[in-house]
Amino acid sequence: MEDARKKPAGLKDNEREMEMKILLRTAATSFIHILLSGTLTAQQTGEIRGKVTEEKGEALPGVSITARSPNLQGFRTTVSDRSGSFLLALLPVGTYSLTFELPGFEKMTVSGQDVRLGFTVSLPVVLKPAAIREEVTVVAPAPLIDKTKSDNSYRLNSNDLALVPTQARTIAEIVDLTPGVTGVRANTVSGGANVTVGTLPTTETGLPSFRGEGDAGNNWLVDGLSTKGVNYNGPGVRLNYDAWEEVQIVSDGFAPELGQGLGGFINIVTKSGSNSFHGQLGGLIQDSGLRAKRQEQLSVVSIPETSLQLYFGNLGGPIVRDKLWFFLSDNYFGNFDKSSQQSIGWLTVPGGERRFHRSSGCRRCRFFGSRGEPPGGAENTLS
Repeated sequence: MEDARKKPAGLKDNEREMEMKILLRTAATSFIHILLSGTLTAQQTGEIRGKVTEEKGEALPGVSITARSPNLQGFRTTVSDRSGSFLLALLPVGTYSLTFELPGFEKMTVSGQDVRLGFTVSLPVVLKPAAIREEVTVVAPAPLIDKTKSDNSYRLNSNDLALVPTQARTIAEIVDLTPGVTGVRANTVSGGANVTVGTLPTTETGLPSFRGEGDAGNNWLVDGLSTKGVNYNGPGVRLNYDAWEEVQIVSDGFAPELGQGLGGFINIVTKSGSNSFHGQLGGLIQDSGLRAKRQEQLSVVSIPETSLQLYFGNLGGPIVRDKLWFFLSDNYFGNFDKSSQQSIGWLTVPGGERRFHRSSGCRRCRFFGSRGEPPGGAENTLS
């Protein structure tokens, strides 16, 4: 009887193997969820919290709160609890209109309430008893301090970014304007010397440094995902400057969910569609023909004449209203350098041209010699 009750050895091995597979799958899923959940949720949105009271300061439970915004699909609702407190979490960055309704009290609307990236808005609301049916509209001032956090952070929305004077329209230039940040002109990893990426010679100019940590201590986030480089911890893929909705720069006292960095944390949220079609098209041209001719210099080789071109475009709109939106963005960057042959005594430096073309999706470079032919008879390409 005991031998009949015992399971065959092969069956036991199969059961153990199945149990190990299930355990490994569960552990892997849990690890990925823990690794990504904090970054993907906490760093892309903001929130509004507050307390609703009546004129004497007594809490009002059961108040219906509705939030609407052009950047929000549909609307968001919540109800105040026993203490009158309410929370609207995970709100996309934008400007909101809030309505507060409770039977026996005047309906109140708070308009122009800005929600910033990683910012918690504290909003106290006082409702008045309704003798006759009335509606009160209040324009909310932008809060200066986030009472729920202790970090030192700095934010720029798309309107602010359009007014910031930048030369190359890069994220490094924006971060360099933050209080407490110094511009590192020599890379702390390689010393700022000329390096070669693939077959292309480049010159490093360094990245901003927080509290003397150097540019290698920063973490760069785009829509909640880290994009920093593997070798030099740079900002990674260069995004279209005009596709940024808001930039948050945390210089000190960052929250525990932020990691993989010792310096600062730079968080970018990109734009999205809306219930109406909208777009943007523009360009920036810095041609050498628009500048005065350089004076003669006492140097072996003079600086080449440089022309820069930058063109960008955005398009967004609805596919299904309040349910599904789309947003497209791309840019084109061109750099053209031209130098003439120069001689000093026995030393002759040949002239030549160099063209560099790049877009958000790919990078393409051409280096031409003195006769306009690519070195080695081939075109150098970086993708």
